[in-house]
Amino acid sequence: MPGTSRRTGVELEGEVALNDMFTIGANYTYTDSATSATTAWGSVPRHALGLSLGAEITPEISGTLNINHAADRAGLPDYTVANLALDYDFGNDTRATLRVENLFDEQYQLVSGYGTSGRAIYVGLAKSF
Repeated sequence: MPGTSRRTGVELEGEVALNDMFTIGANYTYTDSATSATTAWGSVPRHALGLSLGAEITPEISGTLNINHAADRAGLPDYTVANLALDYDFGNDTRATLRVENLFDEQYQLVSGYGTSGRAIYVGLAKSF
């Protein structure tokens, strides 16, 4: 594709254990995008913020709640999406997972004109050998 593009920025990330059960995390990305051609870089948010809360509910059950916010995207509105994941350890290297993406069924676009999935639920079972 003809033209040039340039991206610069900074990423910050941290996580802290609140106690034996909970951890809280945050991340922030600042991206400065410049382009001389029509590219997908225009939909990259200038500001992306993520917050997470992790929990070891029991020795077998753990979970994570993530909230992601994207702001200042060329021609696109800001959005906030929450995701939830739960994990159950059966022992013997066997795990069950439940993941809910877009927990509150937000309507948003990553690229102009292309919608994203509404709430999506994923269930999994994994065995390690």
